[in-house]
Amino acid sequence: MHNTLKLIYGIYLGLTAVVCFCLIVPLLPVVRNVKILSVLTGSMEPVFHAGGVVIVAPAAKYEIGDVITFGQLSRFKIPTTHRIYAVESIDGQSVYTTKGDANKKPDGRKILLSDIDGKVLVTMPYLGYGLNFFLRPMVFGLVIIIPAIVVVFVESRKIYREVAVNKRETENV
Repeated sequence: MHNTLKLIYGIYLGLTAVVCFCLIVPLLPVVRNVKILSVLTGSMEPVFHAGGVVIVAPAAKYEIGDVITFGQLSRFKIPTTHRIYAVESIDGQSVYTTKGDANKKPDGRKILLSDIDGKVLVTMPYLGYGLNFFLRPMVFGLVIIIPAIVVVFVESRKIYREVAVNKRETENV
């Protein structure tokens, strides 16, 4: 039973570390301003499935066929990840038309270079489900509270045992 608890504790700490990594990396002042985002819809299937995660970074230039993420990330707005379908120049500025691979028509909105967060570098299927689950306030609180309680309990037991051993040794002297 003791080894099973250690295994569960290890898995839990590993999952917590992965979630923390995904939450902290976008905040670090890294070169290229890498972002980790969840895929929320199936508009890019079969390339990216809903529930996946994409890692996005700015690129020097964007071309037809590149998969880009654009739009604001806020409480009420979610960035979109679609493929560049066409590029045109308007007043000397590149303007991009995008389209989701699963969509029949291109997006109606034209995208400016300043709207683009970056190009998709890596995709990880299904990780977004876990990331979105851990970002819920109640779950996030439990991710902090449960390990803290477990650590306090385990360390308290160790201290109690050590005090008991020291007490027996001093009584025998």
